[in-house]
Amino acid sequence: MNANTRKAASHPKRAGYERCARSTTTTWLTQKPIPDSLSPVDLDPCVPPTMPWRTATRMLTEKEDGLATPWPKSDFVFHNPPYGKNQDAWMAKAAEHGNGVTLVMARFDTRWMHEHVLNHPATTALVFVKGRMKFCRADGTVGPSAPAPSIFIAYGQEAAKRLDRAVRIGAIPGVFFAITRPAAARKARARAANDDRYSLTPRAA
Repeated sequence: MNANTRKAASHPKRAGYERCARSTTTTWLTQKPIPDSLSPVDLDPCVPPTMPWRTATRMLTEKEDGLATPWPKSDFVFHNPPYGKNQDAWMAKAAEHGNGVTLVMARFDTRWMHEHVLNHPATTALVFVKGRMKFCRADGTVGPSAPAPSIFIAYGQEAAKRLDRAVRIGAIPGVFFAITRPAAARKARARAANDDRYSLTPRAA
């Protein structure tokens, strides 16, 4: 969940979805059917103090500091991290954890996207969302469409399976791409030939 309660006016260039037109809300929640479709989820490390629905067995608020709290390796994590100056740290932690699904804006020009998604060995799949997602306000009501496209990132094989399932059942509208990386024996040869380090393979219908 995105529990970013920082004031958008304080960091106007660092804001993400909270910059939605004509909106002063800075806490935006992923609609309940999405984490439900990825269940069972063990941990959501960033939820607001008052959450209209459960997203995981264990939910950490800003006070509990999900960024500083260790995530058990066995825990399957779903989170929509706060957009802002700490997003790089959230993405680094999710990638290092390597067992869960992350929902973020599709910012392909950012450092965190290249370092902790596209070039990270734990990334196993991506889902490019069709259209603009709608998130919920803190009271659970649905807000307007997001101002930018969204992407789901799977870290680990179990996450890829669950994300694929969520797309198949229609809980997440979009296209699932499995990330196929070369075998260890081919890595040196691929780099020498200036070959791709990985390929995106769309899931067959």
